[in-house]
Amino acid sequence: MKIKVYRSERAYYLKNEILVEEVNRKPFNKGFVGNFVPHWCRYKGKKYLVQGSIDHAYMHGFEDDAYIIVP
Repeated sequence: MKIKVYRSERAYYLKNEILVEEVNRKPFNKGFVGNFVPHWCRYKGKKYLVQGSIDHAYMHGFEDDAYIIVP
């Protein structure tokens, strides 16, 4: 799945973000948080939360707005 990598000083807001690159990664999950299943991907040896409509896109096999924010 293609995941966009953004660099931003504000961790959870895409404000003044810079698109660094697009990477091809297989998202993975480790348990539930209530009824939410967070997905993660590795980028340069670190684990990052994948944001966007990842669940629907990944389960149905098409690309969608999935992104991570790196410092």
